[in-house]
Amino acid sequence: MYPTNLLEISSKKLEACTNNFSQNNLIGLTQFGRWFRGYLEGQHFNGSVLQEEVKFWTNPTLKGYPNLVTLIGYTLERDVKGLVYDLNPLDTLDNLIMKDKLNWLQRINVIHELAKFLKFIHDQEKQNMVLNFSASHILLDKDYKPKLFDLLLFSEVKMLKEQLTMSTGYIDPYFSLRGGEWDRSCEVFSFGIVLLELVTKRVSFIEKREHANLNLDSVLHIWAKKEYKPNCSLVHENLQKDWCYCAEDGVEMTLLAVQCIEFFPSNRPTMRDVLQRLDNLLVLQRFADARATKREKQLILL
Repeated sequence: MYPTNLLEISSKKLEACTNNFSQNNLIGLTQFGRWFRGYLEGQHFNGSVLQEEVKFWTNPTLKGYPNLVTLIGYTLERDVKGLVYDLNPLDTLDNLIMKDKLNWLQRINVIHELAKFLKFIHDQEKQNMVLNFSASHILLDKDYKPKLFDLLLFSEVKMLKEQLTMSTGYIDPYFSLRGGEWDRSCEVFSFGIVLLELVTKRVSFIEKREHANLNLDSVLHIWAKKEYKPNCSLVHENLQKDWCYCAEDGVEMTLLAVQCIEFFPSNRPTMRDVLQRLDNLLVLQRFADARATKREKQLILL
Protein backbone atom coordinates (compact mmCIF):
# COMPACT_ATOMS: atom_id res chain seq x y z
CA MET A 1 0.00 0.00 0.00
CA TYR A 2 1.51 3.32 -1.09
CA PRO A 3 0.93 6.51 0.95
CA THR A 4 -1.93 8.64 -0.38
CA ASN A 5 0.20 11.80 -0.57
CA LEU A 6 2.39 10.32 -3.33
CA LEU A 7 1.73 11.01 -7.00
CA GLU A 8 0.84 8.11 -9.26
CA ILE A 9 2.81 8.77 -12.44
CA SER A 10 2.22 6.88 -15.66
CA SER A 11 5.06 5.04 -17.33
CA LYS A 12 4.42 7.07 -20.50
CA LYS A 13 5.06 10.29 -18.60
CA LEU A 14 8.28 8.86 -17.16
CA GLU A 15 9.37 7.77 -20.62
CA ALA A 16 8.72 11.28 -21.95
CA CYS A 17 10.57 12.93 -19.06
CA THR A 18 13.63 10.73 -19.47
CA ASN A 19 13.62 10.63 -23.29
CA ASN A 20 12.49 7.02 -23.26
CA PHE A 21 14.93 6.15 -20.47
CA SER A 22 17.84 7.34 -22.59
CA GLN A 23 21.36 6.27 -21.69
CA ASN A 24 22.21 9.98 -21.64
CA ASN A 25 19.90 10.34 -18.62
CA LEU A 26 21.14 7.22 -16.84
CA ILE A 27 22.85 8.23 -13.59
CA GLY A 28 23.87 4.71 -12.67
CA LEU A 29 22.94 1.21 -11.58
CA THR A 30 21.70 0.71 -8.04
CA GLN A 31 20.94 -2.30 -5.88
CA PHE A 32 17.25 -1.93 -6.79
CA GLY A 33 17.49 -1.09 -10.46
CA ARG A 34 18.46 1.84 -12.71
CA TRP A 35 18.63 5.51 -11.68
CA PHE A 36 17.56 8.16 -14.24
CA ARG A 37 17.49 11.96 -14.37
CA GLY A 38 14.40 13.69 -15.73
CA TYR A 39 12.30 16.86 -15.63
CA LEU A 40 8.68 16.67 -14.51
CA GLU A 41 6.27 19.63 -14.52
CA GLY A 42 8.84 22.17 -13.43
CA GLN A 43 10.59 19.80 -11.03
CA HIS A 44 13.84 17.97 -11.46
CA PHE A 45 13.54 14.38 -10.38
CA ASN A 46 15.46 11.15 -10.26
CA GLY A 47 13.93 7.69 -10.35
CA SER A 48 15.01 4.14 -9.74
CA VAL A 49 13.23 1.07 -10.99
CA LEU A 50 11.73 -1.48 -8.53
CA GLN A 51 9.24 -0.93 -5.76
CA GLU A 52 11.01 -2.47 -2.74
CA GLU A 53 12.79 0.81 -2.09
CA VAL A 54 9.51 2.42 -1.01
CA LYS A 55 9.80 0.55 2.29
CA PHE A 56 12.77 2.75 3.14
CA TRP A 57 11.51 6.12 1.92
CA THR A 58 8.05 5.85 3.49
CA ASN A 59 9.34 4.66 6.85
CA PRO A 60 7.73 7.01 9.44
CA THR A 61 10.98 7.16 11.41
CA LEU A 62 12.76 8.77 8.46
CA LYS A 63 9.97 11.00 7.15
CA GLY A 64 11.27 14.49 6.46
CA TYR A 65 14.87 13.74 7.43
CA PRO A 66 16.96 16.49 5.76
CA ASN A 67 19.70 14.23 4.38
CA LEU A 68 17.39 11.94 2.43
CA VAL A 69 16.03 12.56 -1.03
CA THR A 70 12.30 13.35 -1.13
CA LEU A 71 9.96 10.73 -2.56
CA ILE A 72 7.18 12.39 -4.58
CA GLY A 73 5.63 9.61 -6.62
CA TYR A 74 5.70 6.15 -8.09
CA THR A 75 4.89 4.08 -11.15
CA LEU A 76 3.54 0.59 -10.67
CA GLU A 77 2.66 -0.90 -14.02
CA ARG A 78 3.24 -4.30 -15.58
CA ASP A 79 6.39 -3.38 -17.53
CA VAL A 80 7.64 -0.37 -15.57
CA LYS A 81 7.93 -0.09 -11.81
CA GLY A 82 9.71 2.85 -10.26
CA LEU A 83 9.93 5.62 -7.69
CA VAL A 84 10.27 9.34 -8.42
CA TYR A 85 12.28 11.75 -6.23
CA ASP A 86 12.32 15.54 -6.17
CA LEU A 87 15.99 16.38 -6.47
CA ASN A 88 18.35 18.54 -8.55
CA PRO A 89 21.76 17.21 -7.54
CA LEU A 90 25.18 18.67 -8.16
CA ASP A 91 26.77 15.20 -8.49
CA THR A 92 27.46 12.04 -6.54
CA LEU A 93 30.03 12.30 -3.77
CA ASP A 94 32.42 9.79 -5.35
CA ASN A 95 32.61 11.96 -8.48
CA LEU A 96 33.37 15.08 -6.43
CA ILE A 97 35.85 13.69 -3.91
CA MET A 98 38.95 13.97 -6.07
CA LYS A 99 38.00 17.33 -7.57
CA ASP A 100 38.81 20.72 -6.08
CA LYS A 101 35.17 21.80 -6.01
CA LEU A 102 34.88 20.83 -2.33
CA ASN A 103 36.96 22.79 0.14
CA TRP A 104 37.95 21.57 3.61
CA LEU A 105 34.99 23.21 5.35
CA GLN A 106 32.50 21.62 2.95
CA ARG A 107 34.09 18.19 3.33
CA ILE A 108 33.86 18.49 7.10
CA ASN A 109 30.25 19.55 6.82
CA VAL A 110 29.42 16.57 4.59
CA ILE A 111 30.96 14.01 6.95
CA HIS A 112 29.37 15.75 9.96
CA GLU A 113 25.91 15.51 8.36
CA LEU A 114 26.47 11.86 7.49
CA ALA A 115 27.57 11.09 11.06
CA LYS A 116 24.42 12.72 12.43
CA PHE A 117 22.31 10.62 10.08
CA LEU A 118 23.92 7.31 11.06
CA LYS A 119 23.76 8.18 14.76
CA PHE A 120 20.06 8.99 14.31
CA ILE A 121 19.46 5.60 12.70
CA HIS A 122 21.50 3.69 15.29
CA ASP A 123 19.78 5.46 18.20
CA GLN A 124 16.30 4.26 17.22
CA GLU A 125 14.51 1.88 19.57
CA LYS A 126 14.59 -0.84 16.93
CA GLN A 127 17.95 -2.22 15.84
CA ASN A 128 17.91 -0.14 12.67
CA MET A 129 20.83 0.00 10.27
CA VAL A 130 21.37 1.31 6.76
CA LEU A 131 22.81 -0.93 4.07
CA ASN A 132 24.77 0.36 1.07
CA PHE A 133 26.37 3.36 2.78
CA SER A 134 29.01 4.54 0.29
CA ALA A 135 30.17 7.64 -1.60
CA SER A 136 28.44 6.49 -4.79
CA HIS A 137 25.10 6.49 -2.92
CA ILE A 138 25.47 10.02 -1.59
CA LEU A 139 24.46 13.02 -3.70
CA LEU A 140 25.34 16.64 -3.01
CA ASP A 141 22.67 19.21 -3.76
CA LYS A 142 23.30 22.73 -5.03
CA ASP A 143 24.02 23.87 -1.43
CA TYR A 144 26.62 21.11 -1.01
CA LYS A 145 24.38 19.25 1.42
CA PRO A 146 24.57 15.43 1.33
CA LYS A 147 21.47 13.56 0.23
CA LEU A 148 21.41 9.77 0.49
CA PHE A 149 19.64 7.48 -1.94
CA ASP A 150 19.38 3.79 -2.88
CA LEU A 151 19.58 2.66 0.72
CA LEU A 152 17.96 -0.22 2.58
CA LEU A 153 16.75 0.18 6.15
CA PHE A 154 16.46 -3.06 7.99
CA SER A 155 15.80 -4.10 11.55
CA GLU A 156 15.45 -7.48 13.17
CA VAL A 157 16.79 -8.98 9.94
CA LYS A 158 19.79 -11.28 9.63
CA MET A 159 21.85 -9.88 6.76
CA LEU A 160 24.46 -12.42 5.69
CA LYS A 161 27.48 -11.67 3.51
CA GLU A 162 26.03 -13.71 0.64
CA GLN A 163 23.12 -11.25 0.50
CA LEU A 164 25.23 -8.09 0.25
CA THR A 165 25.08 -6.08 -2.98
CA MET A 166 27.08 -3.05 -1.86
CA SER A 167 30.47 -1.99 -3.19
CA THR A 168 33.27 -4.30 -2.01
CA GLY A 169 35.48 -1.41 -0.90
CA TYR A 170 33.00 -0.46 1.86
CA ILE A 171 32.37 -3.93 3.27
CA ASP A 172 33.83 -4.67 6.69
CA PRO A 173 36.76 -7.10 6.10
CA TYR A 174 36.18 -8.79 9.47
CA PHE A 175 32.60 -9.48 8.41
CA SER A 176 33.80 -10.71 5.01
CA LEU A 177 36.24 -13.17 6.56
CA ARG A 178 34.26 -14.36 9.55
CA GLY A 179 30.73 -14.16 8.22
CA GLY A 180 27.90 -13.83 10.72
CA GLU A 181 25.43 -10.95 10.65
CA TRP A 182 25.83 -7.38 9.43
CA ASP A 183 25.73 -5.05 12.42
CA ARG A 184 26.33 -1.42 13.39
CA SER A 185 30.10 -1.81 13.65
CA CYS A 186 30.06 -2.78 9.95
CA GLU A 187 28.45 0.56 9.18
CA VAL A 188 31.07 2.38 11.24
CA PHE A 189 33.65 0.77 8.94
CA SER A 190 31.75 1.98 5.83
CA PHE A 191 31.56 5.46 7.36
CA GLY A 192 35.32 5.36 8.00
CA ILE A 193 35.96 4.63 4.33
CA VAL A 194 33.86 7.62 3.26
CA LEU A 195 35.73 9.77 5.80
CA LEU A 196 39.06 8.60 4.39
CA GLU A 197 37.92 9.34 0.86
CA LEU A 198 36.96 12.88 1.78
CA VAL A 199 40.20 13.78 3.56
CA THR A 200 42.67 11.92 1.30
CA LYS A 201 40.94 12.62 -2.03
CA ARG A 202 41.29 8.92 -2.85
CA VAL A 203 38.42 6.63 -3.80
CA SER A 204 38.17 2.87 -3.71
CA PHE A 205 37.95 1.23 -7.13
CA ILE A 206 38.32 -2.29 -5.80
CA GLU A 207 35.12 -3.54 -7.43
CA LYS A 208 36.28 -2.26 -10.83
CA ARG A 209 39.56 -4.19 -10.90
CA GLU A 210 40.36 -7.79 -11.66
CA HIS A 211 41.20 -9.57 -8.43
CA ALA A 212 44.36 -11.10 -9.90
CA ASN A 213 45.75 -7.68 -10.81
CA LEU A 214 44.70 -5.94 -7.61
CA ASN A 215 47.33 -3.68 -6.06
CA LEU A 216 46.79 -3.75 -2.30
CA ASP A 217 47.67 -0.04 -2.09
CA SER A 218 44.54 0.64 -4.14
CA VAL A 219 42.45 -0.82 -1.32
CA LEU A 220 41.86 2.30 0.70
CA HIS A 221 41.80 0.84 4.21
CA ILE A 222 44.98 -1.16 3.56
CA TRP A 223 46.75 1.91 2.15
CA ALA A 224 45.65 4.05 5.12
CA LYS A 225 46.90 1.57 7.72
CA LYS A 226 50.21 1.28 5.89
CA GLU A 227 50.68 5.05 5.72
CA TYR A 228 49.39 5.95 9.18
CA LYS A 229 51.73 6.83 12.03
CA PRO A 230 50.78 8.29 15.44
CA ASN A 231 49.99 12.02 15.34
CA CYS A 232 50.22 12.12 11.55
CA SER A 233 47.78 13.50 9.00
CA LEU A 234 46.67 11.76 5.82
CA VAL A 235 44.84 14.86 4.61
CA HIS A 236 45.62 15.61 0.96
CA GLU A 237 48.24 18.35 0.57
CA ASN A 238 45.89 20.56 -1.48
CA LEU A 239 43.31 20.49 1.30
CA GLN A 240 45.98 21.45 3.83
CA LYS A 241 46.40 24.72 1.91
CA ASP A 242 42.74 25.60 2.35
CA TRP A 243 42.05 28.84 4.22
CA CYS A 244 39.97 27.10 6.91
CA TYR A 245 42.24 24.10 7.47
CA CYS A 246 44.07 23.63 10.76
CA ALA A 247 46.65 20.95 11.51
CA GLU A 248 44.96 19.76 14.72
CA ASP A 249 41.78 18.89 12.83
CA GLY A 250 43.78 17.04 10.18
CA VAL A 251 45.42 14.83 12.80
CA GLU A 252 42.11 14.21 14.58
CA MET A 253 40.24 13.36 11.37
CA THR A 254 43.00 10.95 10.36
CA LEU A 255 42.96 9.22 13.75
CA LEU A 256 39.17 8.98 13.72
CA ALA A 257 39.14 7.44 10.26
CA VAL A 258 41.82 4.89 11.17
CA GLN A 259 39.89 3.91 14.31
CA CYS A 260 36.67 3.49 12.32
CA ILE A 261 38.38 1.00 9.99
CA GLU A 262 40.02 -1.07 12.74
CA PHE A 263 39.91 -4.75 11.79
CA PHE A 264 38.31 -5.89 15.05
CA PRO A 265 34.82 -4.39 15.48
CA SER A 266 35.23 -3.99 19.25
CA ASN A 267 38.03 -1.47 18.61
CA ARG A 268 35.85 0.81 16.51
CA PRO A 269 33.99 3.81 18.00
CA THR A 270 30.21 4.03 17.97
CA MET A 271 28.51 6.65 15.83
CA ARG A 272 27.69 8.54 19.02
CA ASP A 273 31.43 8.72 19.79
CA VAL A 274 32.20 9.70 16.21
CA LEU A 275 29.73 12.58 16.23
CA GLN A 276 30.98 13.87 19.57
CA ARG A 277 34.54 14.01 18.24
CA LEU A 278 33.45 15.73 15.05
CA ASP A 279 31.52 18.31 17.08
CA ASN A 280 34.79 19.18 18.84
CA LEU A 281 36.71 19.95 15.64
CA LEU A 282 38.12 23.46 15.62
CA VAL A 283 36.65 24.24 12.22
CA LEU A 284 33.15 23.48 13.48
CA GLN A 285 33.77 25.40 16.69
CA ARG A 286 34.75 28.45 14.64
CA PHE A 287 31.88 28.10 12.19
CA ALA A 288 28.70 27.18 14.02
CA ASP A 289 27.00 26.73 10.63
CA ALA A 290 29.46 24.89 8.40
CA ARG A 291 27.37 25.20 5.25
CA ALA A 292 29.06 26.87 2.30
CA THR A 293 28.46 30.61 1.92
CA LYS A 294 27.83 32.21 -1.44
CA ARG A 295 31.32 33.65 -1.35
CA GLU A 296 32.83 30.21 -0.83
CA LYS A 297 30.83 28.74 -3.68
CA GLN A 298 32.05 31.46 -6.04
CA LEU A 299 35.65 30.82 -5.07
CA ILE A 300 35.24 27.08 -5.61
CA LEU A 301 33.72 27.38 -9.05
CA LEU A 302 36.39 29.73 -10.45
